[in-house]
Amino acid sequence: MAVEIRAGINKPYATFINEAKQGLKDKGMIELHGLGDSITNVIKVGDMLSSQGYADLTSFHTLTLDENREGKTWSKPKVIISLKRSATFDKAYNEYESRRSARNN
Repeated sequence: MAVEIRAGINKPYATFINEAKQGLKDKGMIELHGLGDSITNVIKVGDMLSSQGYADLTSFHTLTLDENREGKTWSKPKVIISLKRSATFDKAYNEYESRRSARNN
């Protein structure tokens, strides 16, 4: 079962990258969910994880959710990106951790 990560707009996308890397390390599959304005963060996270060798894209879904409030209907776009741990995940993860620890020392 994939780890579900719901991104928001109140946190920087780097926060979700760290959460996603941990999910990939622990479970091997993640789903990034973005609703409305948070779609940008979800796409950035998915793109960075793929381009840096942490994950492979398995699916990209878009949909529109209708929400009724006080007699008004609102439509909100939603994106769900499914990623699986790539074959190069361990190498990318270990290289990042060694660079990070070298900076902190």
